[in-house]
Amino acid sequence: MSNAVKFTGEQGKIQLAISMLKHEKEMVTLQFEVADNGIGISEEDQKRLFSLFEQADGSETRQFGGIGSGLFITKHIVELMSGKIEVDSKPGKGSKFAFAVDVKKAKG
Repeated sequence: MSNAVKFTGEQGKIQLAISMLKHEKEMVTLQFEVADNGIGISEEDQKRLFSLFEQADGSETRQFGGIGSGLFITKHIVELMSGKIEVDSKPGKGSKFAFAVDVKKAKG
């Protein structure tokens, strides 16, 4: 969410969606999606997004700062939960990041 806020202008739109993909006795599969209509990311830059200390190299992204560790950490957390994170983005059109994970139901 913080990257969506960082790279989407004041007139932009950010959407968070959480949906249940599968429902079993003790587990559910939840899908999380964050979509924005911000600056977007080229295919070339998408290849480096989840690497430690890598950022898209354009001047637009450099002005926002950061050290390039957020998506690296996010990817590893998602993978530790047996999930996979994906990105769909086009320059000037925005980005959508999505991942699905299995979570144990709370007892109650």
